[in-house]
Amino acid sequence: MTKLIQDFRYGLRVLRKSPGFATVAILVLGLGIGANTAIFSVVNTVLLRPLPFEDPARIVHVWHVPPPKSFPGMTTFSVSTANYIDWRQQNNVFEDMAMYTGSSMNLTGGDKAESLLAATVEPNFFSVLGAKPLLGRTFLAGEEQPGQNHKVVLTHAFWQSRIGGDRNIVGKQITLDDEPYTVVGVMGPGFMYPMWEEKLWIPLTWSDKERAVRGEHHSTVVARLKRGVDINQAQAEMSTISDLLARQYPEDDKDWGAVVVPLREDIVGDVRPALLVLLGAVAFVLLIACANVANLLLARALARSKEIAIRTALGASRARLMQQLLFETILLALGGGVAGLLVANFGVDLIVRFLAQQLPRATEISLDAGVLGFTLAISLVTGIVAGIVPAWKLSKANVNETLKQGLGRAGDSGGNRTRSALVVCEVALSLVLLAGAGLMIRSLWNLAAPILGLSRTMC
Repeated sequence: MTKLIQDFRYGLRVLRKSPGFATVAILVLGLGIGANTAIFSVVNTVLLRPLPFEDPARIVHVWHVPPPKSFPGMTTFSVSTANYIDWRQQNNVFEDMAMYTGSSMNLTGGDKAESLLAATVEPNFFSVLGAKPLLGRTFLAGEEQPGQNHKVVLTHAFWQSRIGGDRNIVGKQITLDDEPYTVVGVMGPGFMYPMWEEKLWIPLTWSDKERAVRGEHHSTVVARLKRGVDINQAQAEMSTISDLLARQYPEDDKDWGAVVVPLREDIVGDVRPALLVLLGAVAFVLLIACANVANLLLARALARSKEIAIRTALGASRARLMQQLLFETILLALGGGVAGLLVANFGVDLIVRFLAQQLPRATEISLDAGVLGFTLAISLVTGIVAGIVPAWKLSKANVNETLKQGLGRAGDSGGNRTRSALVVCEVALSLVLLAGAGLMIRSLWNLAAPILGLSRTMC
């Protein structure tokens, strides 16, 4: 511990003597670390962080599979009401199922009407997801019936921005499409589903005629698997039920199947490849930054060769010198980590502002404890990667030759060869980065194709 404290103090003194070098190195590393932190914060939220539901691994979407001849290339399709009712009554694999769809409503009653996205859901929708309200309650059985359905549950964001966070809002009314709706609850800040954009939820109401419709597909079904039931078992049963319905209602259900998809896969499946490619791309940016800083350190090391030679002559071991030189680089990387957090904070704001419509869970992206831990770890690794070659090169210099020659002349040829190798590495990494960028653009284009083709349509 004493040696670490000595290295820390000595490293600070050395860096203070070269403020220009330290500033440039910290800025270069800060850009690389900041880019990685910003993208990792997205990956962490979208791909790694569990969904904000109770036991999310058991939650699935159930889709129709359309006839290949009628809908070539489409693997999933929205669900008709009558078929959903049969699914719910005949299955033995789901603990519960709920249907939902989207709608647009106008918030009226004020000076100016405002169009809002709303989700119309069955009363058990929230219980299927295991979601609890922050205030009040969710919908009760029977509140989907005509005359009883003018109830509304608000998102936390809408409650904060339009209601001013009024904790007494439950029981009061808001006006939607010129009709009064009673607020029965407010959800917590982590619950934004199904599309992460809705401002409120209202009960889904069916007439007797709508309950009998099989040929119109407008809605999505979310379900919770029973404990001990896996996806394969659920898929087998839903395929069996679909075959029975196809024989029973050939006019509407012939060649229509069903597919069970884990909710997480449905939410993040389309963006996973693009995010992973992007994370790889910014990792190459950081490697290029490390190579740049290593070159700066090598150039600076030549000016310190006589200092290192004198310390070696006085008894300093090679391992001790490498440790101290690495510690200086780690201090630079930690400074780059602090700068990187500032860059990442700005980057996350831009990502949320401009890509919220394309990224699921975009409103949850933040620099949380996990991201801060990642930044610390990547800063330490960056310091070692950037400093290991200069430290090794400088600590192995020939003491006698260095002391005989003038300041900064010892090991010039070796240092130049090493710097040339680092330049070659930078060029190679840049080429790989360019190739990766091209592949990422192609991946994004391919990902956009199913969206343009409406692979999961509501028509």
